Amino acid sequence: MSQRNQTAWLPVYSKTGLPLHHSDSKGNYFCAHRGTSMNPTLSRQELLEITGYDVKKPEIGDVAFFLPPHEKDYCVHRIIKKGPEGFFTRGDNNSDIDAWVLQEEDIYGRVIAAHQGQRSRKIYGGLPGRLAGISCLARRKTNALIVTLLGPVYRAVCNGGLLHRLIPLRLKPQVATFQSNKNTSHKLLLGKQVIGSYDYALLKWQIKRPYRIFINESSLPKPR
Repeated sequence: MSQRNQTAWLPVYSKTGLPLHHSDSKGNYFCAHRGTSMNPTLSRQELLEITGYDVKKPEIGDVAFFLPPHEKDYCVHRIIKKGPEGFFTRGDNNSDIDAWVLQEEDIYGRVIAAHQGQRSRKIYGGLPGRLAGISCLARRKTNALIVTLLGPVYRAVCNGGLLHRLIPLRLKPQVATFQSNKNTSHKLLLGKQVIGSYDYALLKWQIKRPYRIFINESSLPKPR
């Protein structure tokens, strides 16, 4: 067994969250994910399915599971560039490229699926993953421009409270509690659509635009 495969089995705590779980019959292994640097590709409290690079080589677009140089915590970010120095990565929710440069031996696998409860999503690498990463970056830049231009008006409308009172009671968003493994999450639902979630790290609700202008955040519960 290669050193890479041996390391992948270590019960590490990482930026991805909880220790690695045992592999399945296909040789894939699993790790609980937390953090926001890979939004919207990966969400908090998802179980990531990771496959090793025994035959296939890391390529641009892969969502890689790796140990950054001189770090003790593992990380999951997308490979966005390869050069003579090595591999460069970035979180899909980040604007800047990561400070480290990875060598092939630093990369232990790639994420191929994300699981939450009974739902599973395939995570693409290679060319489809590369396009997904470009799309995330373009979306971030567009959102940043919109916030810069319309931010003051948007905040004034949100804080004004007028639209909160105009929404009929039957259309008010509802708070739902979800239990996954031993983790609890709170979501804000408008019908069947998730429009927000409670961030336990920041101790505040994160509500998607433009729904925030219709919601009185002070009336929402503060989960503990």
